[in-house]
Amino acid sequence: MRKLILAVAALAAMLNATNMRRIIQIPSGPYYDGVVCCDSDHDSLPEVYFLNIASACHEVWEFEGWNRFGLVFEDTAFQHPYIRVRTAIPFAAGDIDNDGLTDIVCITVEPDSIDPDKFYRDVITIESPDSLSYPSRLSWYYRYGDNGTIPCPTYYPPDLDGDGHMEIFCGTPTMGAAIWENTGNDQNELVWHS
Repeated sequence: MRKLILAVAALAAMLNATNMRRIIQIPSGPYYDGVVCCDSDHDSLPEVYFLNIASACHEVWEFEGWNRFGLVFEDTAFQHPYIRVRTAIPFAAGDIDNDGLTDIVCITVEPDSIDPDKFYRDVITIESPDSLSYPSRLSWYYRYGDNGTIPCPTYYPPDLDGDGHMEIFCGTPTMGAAIWENTGNDQNELVWHS
């Protein structure tokens, strides 16, 4: 009897799986990294934000209703003299400074301006220019090490110390675990590291 029940359960699972269809395939593998889900333009439609390594830019795919997602934003224009913002790996989305704009926390590299064999690791935030746009501008960065491993686990935890200021947590290879606390609009301060 027990074998019959297991066989019927397995058959039901197989039939149920055959009725499913893929509605979106989140890119993965060596050419995509750091998938973050959010609603950065505040239109109540969920978005998938990720780094497309093949094109060296961030892409935003937005839910378009009835099992469809479409490419709505590809950040191909955003450059900074030293910090590589376009190829930053996104880890978390939120509004760390409570200004109503979406902040994406990322890890990236910064080449040394003099020594081509040296580079630095940065934790950065990319922010929306306004509340109806997708994140596209560097709003804050902190150099946490040089020639280290990337990526490092990074996220926005809830308010850790209960003081009303949000934090960024990052497990860095050189500083160990590190916490930056928001101190104002686009301003974060290192408050602890192990």
